[in-house]
Amino acid sequence: MVDLETTAAPDEAFGTHAFRVIVGWSHQPFSRGIQLKLQSKQAEGAAIGAVEDHRFLMTRNQALSLARDLLDATGQTLPQRVREGRLARTFRRLTGG
Repeated sequence: MVDLETTAAPDEAFGTHAFRVIVGWSHQPFSRGIQLKLQSKQAEGAAIGAVEDHRFLMTRNQALSLARDLLDATGQTLPQRVREGRLARTFRRLTGG
């Protein structure tokens, strides 16, 4: 794994590898995890514009770890769930909602 924070430029980190840009993604449950499908385009060079699909099988723990890493990298957090009050819970149970 390359430490991008200590690397001066992307070329030093990745050498001659071409960068790809993620243009879409989807996921589906899998028997023991998640199938993640990423769609990407080459960022520069002769193959600009061609969309490629990349499929990954991940355990649920791997998916959770990836999600946490992406949240940390972007400095974002998930919104906190607001707990339903006692009166609202009772009313919901009584009305079947």
